[in-house]
Amino acid sequence: MAGGSAQVALVQFRPAWAEQAYLRWAKIAHVVENWSQPWSSSAGTLPQLHGKDRSIVPSREIIRYLRDVENLDAKLSDAQRAQLAGFESLIRNDLHIALEWSRWADDEHYSRVTRKILVDVMPFPMSYAWAWFQRQAVLFRLRQHHSIDSEEAAKRVAAQAYEALTLHLGDGPWMFGEIGPTSLDCLVFGHLMDALREPIGAICFASHPKLVAFCKRVQKDLFDEPTPAIANLCGLAGEPNRFSESQGFNTVYRQSALRLSGWGDEAEGSKDAQASDEEKSLSKREREFQEGSRNAIMLAGGAVAGYLLYSNLVAFSFEDEEDDEYDEYDDDEDFDDDDDDDEE
Repeated sequence: MAGGSAQVALVQFRPAWAEQAYLRWAKIAHVVENWSQPWSSSAGTLPQLHGKDRSIVPSREIIRYLRDVENLDAKLSDAQRAQLAGFESLIRNDLHIALEWSRWADDEHYSRVTRKILVDVMPFPMSYAWAWFQRQAVLFRLRQHHSIDSEEAAKRVAAQAYEALTLHLGDGPWMFGEIGPTSLDCLVFGHLMDALREPIGAICFASHPKLVAFCKRVQKDLFDEPTPAIANLCGLAGEPNRFSESQGFNTVYRQSALRLSGWGDEAEGSKDAQASDEEKSLSKREREFQEGSRNAIMLAGGAVAGYLLYSNLVAFSFEDEEDDEYDEYDDDEDFDDDDDDDEE
């Protein structure tokens, strides 16, 4: 697809799976720009949608904006819209908090999995500093959320939510049966694409195979083996998203996460294969970092921290939680029945 024919541009750091799914199902011509330096995004947090009218749509508003272009929920009844609003709140709030606990809270999982992925996809040495700052911001937010105040509570909430989604999906192809994909399918797919690569995904692999199968089917149809019509809708500005290289369903990251965190049984794959992967787990950047002298590390870290702090390029998200890249938990937000929302 030629860039000039695009109706919108989606700017992302981590893959914005839900938003990309909506764009593809709604047949909206678009380009995707992968941003490798999130601290230097002058327009705010990511993902963002840039319209041809120069408008910049923040993450929580993207699907609402796209609905005005092409409404995937047009065929839903009033009762189904009410269900959609409830599930949207569940995914955007409780499940997202559980995902954050899974990704950031456990010290060993953070150092051996979460930080490793960020180091792989971001330039050294900024990746280490940004990962540390981001973790502090996320942990601060998690401490403010009193209803889910521990990993154990997050696991219980996630298990209940996945059970509700499984029951709603049933044996149908979509979350609302034969109506076709809606914004709820986008939200569920977007969440699962992240969750199945984190320890929280053990719950689905162990007890909710229908959700896993749904996610894999959508990934295949929209991203891995899209029809020519879908493929021609999508353009790429710049380089491919490097997270896709680090977050496959069977990579060492998910296997290490499950084994280290205690969130569930080990993922598929033999222990010998996992051990072999772990022997290779140090990236070139990590080896360079670890082999450097202590003084050089301290100087680099101090310089990076000073640059980030005094340039105001790292936001702790204490002031504007609503537009945070990891989707803040605004429990007071009231989604009406037209409000839905929320890869290579």
